[in-house]
Amino acid sequence: MKNAASENDFVRGQLKHYGVPFEESDIEGRKAIFFLRKALQDGRCDEVPDHISQLGHQLHLEWLDTLSPSRLAANAEWVMQRYFPSSDQPNNKKTTTVVEIPFQYSYYVGAHRLREAAGKRAGLHHETGKGPKTHPIFLGWDEAAVSKAAKDHVENETKTMLAAELARVTERNGRHADYLRKLQEKTAATNGSTTYSPVGSYIVDCKEIETQWPDDAGNLTMDIQPTQEPGIFEARFDFGMLVGVMRIGESAQAVKQYCAGRRVPNGHYHRGCDCNDDEDDDDEDADETPTTSSKRKAKDPAAGQGRPPKKAKADPAQPLLYHLLLRCQETGEGDMTGSTLPGSFQFDDGKMTSFSGKADLEWVGDDIDFSARKTSDTPCPGDSVWEDF
Repeated sequence: MKNAASENDFVRGQLKHYGVPFEESDIEGRKAIFFLRKALQDGRCDEVPDHISQLGHQLHLEWLDTLSPSRLAANAEWVMQRYFPSSDQPNNKKTTTVVEIPFQYSYYVGAHRLREAAGKRAGLHHETGKGPKTHPIFLGWDEAAVSKAAKDHVENETKTMLAAELARVTERNGRHADYLRKLQEKTAATNGSTTYSPVGSYIVDCKEIETQWPDDAGNLTMDIQPTQEPGIFEARFDFGMLVGVMRIGESAQAVKQYCAGRRVPNGHYHRGCDCNDDEDDDDEDADETPTTSSKRKAKDPAAGQGRPPKKAKADPAQPLLYHLLLRCQETGEGDMTGSTLPGSFQFDDGKMTSFSGKADLEWVGDDIDFSARKTSDTPCPGDSVWEDF
């Protein structure tokens, strides 16, 4: 019964759509399919009646009126049908103002189709407003008004972006300046005995990323935290189009060793990355007696084994060079880097408030310049760890 009822509803709808008169008794039960077949054979379903076609067109126009310009941009004919219908279409209204259809600068296909459709309307003018971020198309019957609208868009968007950039730079400069002020107060309160460290939260600038991915320009950050290994630090970084983790140390070899094997409480080694390491270090560490500490136990340097004595601390007034290895993930498609990538950076002074460096950044390039300014001595919390990447 359910299938028969559905079949009858379909037949009823088709007959009404094509304007075929019928009585309910004509489509009862199995008679419905035979009645529809007869109507088809008689040619009564070859064309939709004019009043049905006009109703469909009117409903379509009412639907177009509900769409935003950005939604209309997906279909050039929708734009024409809503604002500039052709002479053979019912023209209930004539658009007298300039119409703006937004396009991102990278959406070439949609913009090309709209320009092509507009070119087929006699007397209709169109011009692209080539702003720094968007390239909307302006359409209208008044050529001067269309040209002015396109020119104004370029000027207005440029001013807006410059103002936004100024606000971004001012805000970031202010955060760093606030940190420097607090650091100065802290130094004065401790009579100059403040201990400086790379640990903290940083705002990052990278011209290459900011140029290729301008929407990410204000969001580049890095948070450096200590590890259980003296002289080794780990940083979570968010560069907008990619995120990841860095392992950092004054010695490039020490960073490689830390990535290759790190002691855990049970005395074994956790293999953390594909970095090469000296086999002698692994053999020596394997012979050590496990302790409750997660740090490696020092050996007697007189025996010719173990790590060399720690270097004296660098003069806090001198720049400090750090080496790093990083792993990262692209935030668009979620792809992981295929390898561990190198880099380094150098603090501008012993107070460790800013640094400049270079690193190989997957999807960006090799030896990419970046810089960072500290905003806090306390790194922001995060869940990302080296093994995630």
